[in-house]
Amino acid sequence: MDLTGADLAEADLSRANLINADLAEADLTGVNLPHALLMGANLNRADLTGADLTGAYLRDADLTNANLTRADLTGAYMPHAKLPHAKLIATDLPHADLTGANLPHADLTDAYLPHALLTGANLNRTDLTGADLTGAVLNRATLVSAVGMELPPGAVWDRRTLWPSELAPIVAARSDEVSPGVYKVRGGAPDRPSPIQA
Repeated sequence: MDLTGADLAEADLSRANLINADLAEADLTGVNLPHALLMGANLNRADLTGADLTGAYLRDADLTNANLTRADLTGAYMPHAKLPHAKLIATDLPHADLTGANLPHADLTDAYLPHALLTGANLNRTDLTGADLTGAVLNRATLVSAVGMELPPGAVWDRRTLWPSELAPIVAARSDEVSPGVYKVRGGAPDRPSPIQA
């Protein structure tokens, strides 16, 4: 389905089947896409400002250079999504599944990511200034050059998690081993049991 550059602003696309759709450079501001199927969709340079993507299925979607400012991705399923250079400023991503997501150079300033699954995610050079990662699962995540990252209370991580060099000793000192090789940062009040993944 070719919707390149389409104007779908404010459209109601709840539960729409947009698998492999080409939505590159589309205007999707304020669009309603809860529980939409967007597997493999091309959303390169799409404007999703203020979009409702709660529970959307975005596995393997390409969101390179997409604008997701103030979008709601609560409970979104995004494993292996490509988000380099994406703008996710003040985006709501609580409980989102971003397993293996590729987010280098993305802007997650003030993003709300409590309890997000970021196992194996690439957050290299991602701007995490003011981002809330309380209770996030960061096993095998790459955060080495993340910008503005603060200690994430309640976050779960393992020996393969790569922290920014200035934060690594603080995380180690303020974490407890919860299972062999898996640690949890002290603090935070989880609203569900944290998934422990080795």
